[in-house]
Amino acid sequence: MIFVDILHSTLTIKLSCMLFSVNGSWGPWSQWSICSRTCDIGQRRRIRMCDSPAPSHGGQHCSDSAVDVVNCKMDDCPDVIPSWNNWSPWSACSVTCSNGTSTRNRTCKHVLSGCSGKSTETTDCRFSPCPGS
Repeated sequence: MIFVDILHSTLTIKLSCMLFSVNGSWGPWSQWSICSRTCDIGQRRRIRMCDSPAPSHGGQHCSDSAVDVVNCKMDDCPDVIPSWNNWSPWSACSVTCSNGTSTRNRTCKHVLSGCSGKSTETTDCRFSPCPGS
């Protein structure tokens, strides 16, 4: 704006500031976080800020999400309760005639904490009498 004061012979120039709205824009993504779990499946996150530039003077905030999440797979978690692996198949009978035994085994999944019960089972197997008995 320009004002002229003829009486005092001065010229005054006033500049008025016009404020323009500025829409926000996303800054860069942060580094990925560490996995939220130490075993099995967890999540990793990263964030970004709406500050490049930040919205001002009534401008729009950034659209979309400020947080990005992905799954992360770690080693399997150890079982908490001691448990057995499956039984092995029965072994062949210890003899081919008369009376013998057959066995089967299993192993504990938790060697340090141990499992209750037996790791070996035995059963009788009977065949016909041996020749000459």
